[in-house]
Amino acid sequence: MKRLIEKWKKLNKFVRISICIVLGVSAYRCADFFPHTYMWLTHHPQMYNAELEPEFPSWFSVNFGSLEGPDTNKNGIRDDVEIYMNREFEDLDEEERAILNTYAKRVQFSVENSLGDKSYGKYWEERNHYFNCIFILGELKFGRHSKLKYSFLDISMKFIRDKTHNTFSRDLKHNKFMSQFNGRSTGSVIEIWSYLHLEEQCHFNERISNKLRMIFFDKKSKAFGKYGERFYDYYERKYGKSKRYLYKDYID
Repeated sequence: MKRLIEKWKKLNKFVRISICIVLGVSAYRCADFFPHTYMWLTHHPQMYNAELEPEFPSWFSVNFGSLEGPDTNKNGIRDDVEIYMNREFEDLDEEERAILNTYAKRVQFSVENSLGDKSYGKYWEERNHYFNCIFILGELKFGRHSKLKYSFLDISMKFIRDKTHNTFSRDLKHNKFMSQFNGRSTGSVIEIWSYLHLEEQCHFNERISNKLRMIFFDKKSKAFGKYGERFYDYYERKYGKSKRYLYKDYID
């Protein structure tokens, strides 16, 4: 040990700094090697949402393969992230898991697609719908005026981001992708549109969707009274009457 210390002292300052940088970068890059490899060795695919999850990928395929990483079941979420989510969120409600699943696909999308990709406009539109889903569900759980309705999934979303952007290159790619939206307005979606498309946009089941719609339309009916029909007319002029069957009982 003393001989090593003596040799270290004999090295010039530049070499010592260079060695420290190399060791630091290596430690950062390989920090999750052992827990990841343990998961790889011990994992057995299980059924989630009536589907068998993929095999857990090796640390090398995740960190030294393609930027997007392995997605063997082609569901838009990297295999290891999907499995981590299944374990981390197994105690959450079905509708919360549905929202987080959609969020994970949005996060992965920013890594897979290039700047200026023709689908980036759709990404921004779906992002807005996604946050509407959070606010709608949060309002049901915590009330209209509670600040928790905006933040109750923040910790879970951070977990997904950290797992997906687990390397510097992935984090950099995501930041570059999001930079093209600087200054872009979030836009506004007619409130009723979100409630009429809960199954498609939020991936809520029919039971939860109908419950949320009943609460929403009851409130609107009481608020607008005899003028309620005008509220629905505005929506129908823009989007048509294909969803009228969901709210026809609330039109005076």
